Amino acid sequence: MTITERSGNELQGADVHLFLAEIEMERGDREKALAHAQAARRLATCDGPPDYTYKVAYEEAGAMLVKLGVNLAKVSDHDATNSD
Repeated sequence: MTITERSGNELQGADVHLFLAEIEMERGDREKALAHAQAARRLATCDGPPDYTYKVAYEEAGAMLVKLGVNLAKVSDHDATNSD
């Protein structure tokens, strides 16, 4: 995953993290799913909403974070780590 960020392929990295988050959710590993969903959201944020995000991955990661109990209204786009 590090290579996607180092090589400027953050969008592909966001997609991979989303895929891994889904797998971890299916396995029942909330911690790992949360970590991957947070990474996907961070990478998909790009320069920031509303106009400068990788919209599909940004929204999917947000929806996954909500499923995992994160209140998106209480966190910034670069730090989706607070959960209720």
